[in-house]
Amino acid sequence: MPPPASPTAAYRALLKDAMRARQQRILFLVWLSAHIALAAALRSPLALFRLWVLLGSLCLVVFSALPLLLARRGHLISPTKGGAPLNRFDALVRLSADSAAWRTVALHATAAGAAALIYACTATQAFGWAHALAPMVWVNAHHAYYINETLILSVIAAAGAGAVYGAVFHTWPCTAWHGVPQFDVSALIGGHSTIRVRFSQHVSHTLLQATTVGLAGAVAPVLVYMIVRDHMWSFVLRIVGVQSAIRPFFVPSFRLPFAPVSMALASVPVLLMVLFLFAVANSLFDVYWTHPLPPLALRARDPNVTLLGGLSDDHPFFASHAFGELARLARFDKGRRQLLFDDVQRQHGRPAAWTGVRVACVKALDNVVPPAKKQANDASASAVQQPNNTASTAPASAPKTNAAPTVWQQLLGTNPKKDKPVAVAPVTTARLQSGATTTTTTATASASATATQTAPASDTHLFRVFRVATWLSWRIITAVWAVVPADAKHVLVPTALIQSLTAQSPFLHVDAALRESSTQACCAADALQHLILASISEDAYGSVQRDVQTVVDALNRASARIDQVRKKSEADALEQDNKLLAEVRGALAQAGGSAASFSTSHAPFYNELQQAWLAYEPLVHALRTSTREIVDRFAQYGIA
Repeated sequence: MPPPASPTAAYRALLKDAMRARQQRILFLVWLSAHIALAAALRSPLALFRLWVLLGSLCLVVFSALPLLLARRGHLISPTKGGAPLNRFDALVRLSADSAAWRTVALHATAAGAAALIYACTATQAFGWAHALAPMVWVNAHHAYYINETLILSVIAAAGAGAVYGAVFHTWPCTAWHGVPQFDVSALIGGHSTIRVRFSQHVSHTLLQATTVGLAGAVAPVLVYMIVRDHMWSFVLRIVGVQSAIRPFFVPSFRLPFAPVSMALASVPVLLMVLFLFAVANSLFDVYWTHPLPPLALRARDPNVTLLGGLSDDHPFFASHAFGELARLARFDKGRRQLLFDDVQRQHGRPAAWTGVRVACVKALDNVVPPAKKQANDASASAVQQPNNTASTAPASAPKTNAAPTVWQQLLGTNPKKDKPVAVAPVTTARLQSGATTTTTTATASASATATQTAPASDTHLFRVFRVATWLSWRIITAVWAVVPADAKHVLVPTALIQSLTAQSPFLHVDAALRESSTQACCAADALQHLILASISEDAYGSVQRDVQTVVDALNRASARIDQVRKKSEADALEQDNKLLAEVRGALAQAGGSAASFSTSHAPFYNELQQAWLAYEPLVHALRTSTREIVDRFAQYGIA
C-alpha cells in the first residue's frame, strides 16, 4: 500500500470513488439478469411480474452473485502474482497446491448450490409441493413428507458445475495476476467502444463456453452420486437412525423409484440458470472495472502530480487505468497536453511533468520481458536441469555412472554430462511413458514444497496434509503403473497426452512473458508517440525533443525482447511438433500402417503458439507503429 498522503494514494482514492457508481450499476444489472434467468427457468411468462420471483431474484443476488463479486473485488484490490510454470502439468500442480484457488472453487460451488436451493423454494411457491424440485415430497407408503432426492441431485450437480466453472475461468492461467481482469487495449486507448457494446461482446463470447464447461462439470458428481448412493445413505442411516424423527429431513425415502434420467432432466433448468448468472455477473465485473473512466487527475488539485502518482503505482490495475488516461489525453486532449508541456518547473522535489511521464513510460517499456525476469527464468530452467545438490557434493572418488538424461532434460534439449548442449536422441513412446511418473512426482514435490514455504502460518497444516496425500497418491500410481504391461502403456496414456502435459507450453511461455506488462506497455507506446508528435507544435520549451532518442531506444529494446520471445517460442513449438510427428510415424510403422499418412500439417504446439500471439498483436502493433511514426517524423531533423 502506498503512503496515505502520496500522489499514488490520491490517484487510487479518485479511482475507487469513480467506481462506486459502476458498482451500483453492476448490482442492479446482476439483479435484473437474475430476475430474468429465474423467470425463464420457471418456464412461466407471468413469473416476471410475481412478487415471489422478485424475492427469489433478490436472494440469488445476495447469496450467489454478491459473494462472487465481493471476492473478485477483494482479489482485485489485493492480487497475488502467479508463477511461471514450464508446462501444463507444472501449472496444474501449482494450482492444486494453491489455497486461494481452492477457496475460489469452493466459493463457486457453494454459490451454485445456494442458487439451486433458491430456485427450488421459488418453484415450490409457484407450483406447489408437487413440483419436481420441491424440498419435500409426499410418500404414500410412509404417509409423511420426505426430503426430495431430485433436489439433492440438483444441488450436487449445480455445485459440481459451479466448481468446474470457477476452476476453469477464475484460476487459469496461473501465470497472471490472480483477480485482475485483462484490459481491452483498444477501448482503453481509443475510448470509442461503449460499455454496452463491450459487455454484449464479452458475454456472447463467454456464455457458450461457460454453459458447455459447466454442464460437462455437472456430469461427474452425478455419476459419483449414482455409484455411491446406496453406501452413502446406508452410512447416513446408521448415524441418523432408521426410526428417528429427523430421518425424513436427512434421508430420502427408498419406497420411491430412483429415476436418474428424469432427475437429471429436472436439474437442467437449474444448471442453465446458475451458469447464466455466473457468466453475466463476471462479464459485468470484467467490463465495468476495466472500461475507461473520465479523466481522474483533473479532479485533483495538481493534475500532473496525481497522474504521475498513478503511473508509478506498482498495482497493475491502478497503473493500467493511469496509463490508459495518459494515452487518451495524449490522443484527444490538447489542453491537457499543453498543461503537461508547460509544467517544466521542479517543485517540491518532483521532476517536471514530461520527465516524469517519460520515465514512467520507459519503465513500462523496459518491463516487457525485463532482463531480470529473463535471467530468473533462465536460472529456474537451469535449476530444473541440474541434478540434486547432494549429488554435486558427493566425494570425488564416487564412481561415475552413464545415467541417461531425465525427461526434463530431454524436453529442454540439454545433457548434464556436457557443458554445451548436444542433440537429443529421438524420444520414444516407452521412454516418455516410463518417465511420465518420475516427471509427475518431481514436479508435484517441488510445487508442494514451494507452496508450503510461501503459505501463511494458518495454511501450514493444510499444505502439510496436502503434501502427504499427494505423496501417497503418487506412490500408489507409481506402483500400479509398474505392473501395467509395456504394450498397454501407450494405449492408457498416449504419447500426445504425455507430451502435451510435460512439454513446454507455448501459451504458458508467452503468457508468462507478456501478460503482466502488455497493457501498460501498449498504452505507454501510444502515449509517447502522440505526445512527441504533438510537441512539434505545442511544446514551447523544447523539453520533449531532447528525449526523442531515449524513447526510440526504449521502443526498440521492447520490440527486440518481444522478437526474442517469439523466436524462442517458435523454435520450441517446432521442436515439440517434430518430436510428436516422429513418434506417431514410428508407432504407425510398428503397427504396420503407412507412416506417410500422418501429415506434417498436424502441428498442435505451433497452432497453440499462433493463438497465443493473437492476444498480444496490439502490443506488437503499438510498438512498431510508434517507432515508425516517431522516426519518420524526426528523421528530417536529424534527431531520431
